[in-house]
Amino acid sequence: MGPFLQVGGRWEMVQRNGFRVLVDIAQDQDRLSAFASHSNGSVQSLTAVGSVRGPNFEIVITWNNGTKGKYTGILSHGPFTPPPIGFLKGDTVDLDHPGSKSTWESEGRVFQVA
Repeated sequence: MGPFLQVGGRWEMVQRNGFRVLVDIAQDQDRLSAFASHSNGSVQSLTAVGSVRGPNFEIVITWNNGTKGKYTGILSHGPFTPPPIGFLKGDTVDLDHPGSKSTWESEGRVFQVA
């Protein structure tokens, strides 16, 4: 199996709607588990599990405020992140309230498939 998009560690998903989600991800090949928080740590994850496949990232976070967010993203490149490194960008949706959605970009790390 592999190679896998390497996303383990501590970084942030900065949502266009103003939320900043801090994640600390443990990665075992293509499987992800994490602790996450937002709103300056006042909202925390009860569970956070996901996977990577090629340049694609997905994680579902169940929050202690009664919401559940699905975050999907893809490895992207810019002037400061030329291949093979990049940043993640994607979409999030509240699975319990599908009308609540936003886009997001990673901050604090660069990523690559390795």
